[in-house]
Amino acid sequence: MAVTSTAASSSFFDVSRAAHRRARIRASLPTAAPAGFDQINDDIDALPDPDLLCAEERAAAMAHTAKLRNRIEAYLTGLAGAADTAGDSRVLGAGTTGSLVAIATGSPVAVGSGMVNTANALHDLPTVKDAWAAGSISGLHVYQILAHAPAIDDFTSKEAAIVGLAKLTDASEVRRVLQVVAEADNPTHLDLTLDQQRAKRSLRLSARANGMWAITGMLDEVDGAILAETLASFTRPPDTHDTTTPAQRRADALTDMSRRGGQHPPRWGVRGVHPGGFGEPAHQ
Repeated sequence: MAVTSTAASSSFFDVSRAAHRRARIRASLPTAAPAGFDQINDDIDALPDPDLLCAEERAAAMAHTAKLRNRIEAYLTGLAGAADTAGDSRVLGAGTTGSLVAIATGSPVAVGSGMVNTANALHDLPTVKDAWAAGSISGLHVYQILAHAPAIDDFTSKEAAIVGLAKLTDASEVRRVLQVVAEADNPTHLDLTLDQQRAKRSLRLSARANGMWAITGMLDEVDGAILAETLASFTRPPDTHDTTTPAQRRADALTDMSRRGGQHPPRWGVRGVHPGGFGEPAHQ
């Protein structure tokens, strides 16, 4: 009996049951592409050899290639959104839409889910969506805009200006500007009551295309102080041979807190009480 390359590879490596299931579903998906894709492949094959271009031509080619990449990313995200709206994952037996996207693209499930979330979020941001589809801004720009939009008051009135900024500068600068705008719209001055602060609370946990996760949000002064104190108690002090940064140690501390919380789920009826010694330092 012949053994497929997929089966042979998975028998050699310790592949999880979930990965086996995704591979089976991937093998069952249609492979014939809609009209137009073959032409795109042919056009890519016809592009000039980078080694044969001069410096000016390579610079221009990079700019045009980046714009095309942006358009392809936007189109792929649109496919994910349309699949979610139409319920394609149920038709194809792939579980959630995030799982279907992950299976079809060979990505982690978290990335597939993040793509679906991005597509759904863009329904309310037509200017951002159109600029990405045109290739004028990148997926990195879109990520920063979506991450900060909830913290910016009346974002729709500022959307066009923010997209204009994104067209002119890189995603890091867009993040810096949006952080300034968000902080101006969410002041931490004493003239805000605790209830007003709590009304502005938010937390966004987003899967990025590279498989990492990003966290942004706002807390009121009480919950923020509790989090800061607990995070500090879980953060290990640096030693002589420690090469980690303070930010990395805080990330490690948050992971430790999450693991402890998973082992001892909080009693939601009691504010600020964490059973099982959740607030005790993990590192002495």
